[in-house]
Amino acid sequence: MWPLVRSTLSPGGPRYAHNELCVSGIVLSPAGIADVSVTVDGSTYSATRGLASPELAREHPSVPGADEAGFELTLDTAGWERGARPVTLVVVDRDGGRAVQESELEVEPYGAPVSDAQALEGLGISLQCGRPGPDAEVSMPVRMAGRAYSRDGIERVIVVLDGRARFEALYGLHRPDVVRALGSEDAANSGFALTLDPLECRPGAHTMTLVAVQADGGAVGLERSFECRQVAADGAAQATKGRFVPGTAAGTETEAAHRARYLWARPLAAGRDVLDAGCGVGYGTAILASGGAASALGVDVSARAIDAARAEAGEAARFEVADIERLEAPDASFDLITCFEVIEYVEHPELALDELRRVLRPGGLLLISSPNRAVYPPGNRWHANEYTSAEIEAGLRGRFAEVGMYRQQALIASMIARDETSAVADEELELGIEVRKLVGTEPGGELYTLGAASDAPLPALGELALLAGAEQVIQAGAEAHAWRERALLAESELAAARAREGGL
Repeated sequence: MWPLVRSTLSPGGPRYAHNELCVSGIVLSPAGIADVSVTVDGSTYSATRGLASPELAREHPSVPGADEAGFELTLDTAGWERGARPVTLVVVDRDGGRAVQESELEVEPYGAPVSDAQALEGLGISLQCGRPGPDAEVSMPVRMAGRAYSRDGIERVIVVLDGRARFEALYGLHRPDVVRALGSEDAANSGFALTLDPLECRPGAHTMTLVAVQADGGAVGLERSFECRQVAADGAAQATKGRFVPGTAAGTETEAAHRARYLWARPLAAGRDVLDAGCGVGYGTAILASGGAASALGVDVSARAIDAARAEAGEAARFEVADIERLEAPDASFDLITCFEVIEYVEHPELALDELRRVLRPGGLLLISSPNRAVYPPGNRWHANEYTSAEIEAGLRGRFAEVGMYRQQALIASMIARDETSAVADEELELGIEVRKLVGTEPGGELYTLGAASDAPLPALGELALLAGAEQVIQAGAEAHAWRERALLAESELAAARAREGGL
């Protein structure tokens, strides 16, 4: 056990340094610490010891020096050459005991970005990151976007998280706003974007370093600090297995698709006992409760999702951990059941539908939705089963006397409005604007299928459109364009290489 060492050098894992390398941690031994040194690429440096370590003192109150066991070493690496180097931490106590931690250091020095005007003049690289901004508070997944421009061309944009994880952003995105700002068509494809891996970005404070590298190896960089919220982290893909979390896609078609279903169902909740089966983090249950439900219960198999729901949705609804294949509610407990975007996650959908039928009161109403396998993009790793609209309808007709089918489709709208209407961002406000369509979708061609089922005649269900921003679609198109350009370039390079090999 002794000497005890904890440091920022995780054994076996790479570490990234730019203009400064800081190695810190705690070292402790009952015999006392004689030396703490860090060796990088053959050069050895002594660390500063005796820094306060109150947490260690609480862990080992009987060991002398536990309250001052911290150490730190900071090296200026701005002048170092780019590349990989071994780094070794060696701790020696006064009895001769030794502890060693080894890691690999990847050095990527960078300079300061120049102004846009200087970049246009060919004097260096301009680099900007607009999302997240400095000292931002963000939800997961963390999406970043910005632009990097140089007349000499940008080879890649590197993103390093907390000196540990290294990612390469997608570079070459079309940015007409940059063209307008810089006044140069050369900057049209200077955008970059990256979505961080939720497993890498835990709740808490993080530092992100962006480095734009030219083809000749010259680089500039900047840092961003941000705080990752706890509830947002619970909503990350690994924590909730694909559940939608408000705030992670604000104003996009993804948010509109999820919230529209609950807004559509809300008028039917008034005075009824409501079950939101597969409620996720509870935003939809809260919408149903706001429609005047006599009671609103949200259930989900994820305890972490239910904790988030209780924290965020307030006291208007109740939340319980439950599996919709095996509900504990008595027969005929609810007047209205919503099961939106859940059935595709269920291992045994027939059991789930039987359970929902069992707990629904005579004359009650079930509203269910699912992505349409015939149209929805494949590859969602969390979906246990996917269904066509015909399969959803057949599952309902085998259990209910009355079934009505509805189609949910993502459309792009071009709206003409006065300033006050254009500025509105409120799902509760009916705009009262005229809506027309240029395209139609035959039944079975919709992105999401919704079914209403009951043993009684179906109530009147209205039609609803929730408008979202087009940024998500525009960004997807830009990314597709960038990847297409990369593919064409790779094909041309491969053809040229084959021609050279053939002596042509």
